[in-house]
Amino acid sequence: MIVAVGLGSMRGQVYKRTITEASDVESFTTDAGELYPPSKSVVPLVRVEVAVAGIIVPGFKVQASGGFGMPGYHTFNIAFVYLIASR
Repeated sequence: MIVAVGLGSMRGQVYKRTITEASDVESFTTDAGELYPPSKSVVPLVRVEVAVAGIIVPGFKVQASGGFGMPGYHTFNIAFVYLIASR
């Protein structure tokens, strides 16, 4: 199990540019602190994942993990590790 907790702050400017289905360009610039959450200068960060690993053959390991994080995203990772034998 992977658990992480922290604090983050948003500073600077954010520029967003999108193109609509009618090919209109919409853009805006704003302070980063106004996006999430609007009234806070410090944002809590949380990550929780469950991980599973197994050795498939000698020297080859597969690890998979999945979970969620705050503010608002889900994660899924697969890692392949090949261990080179020493001679």
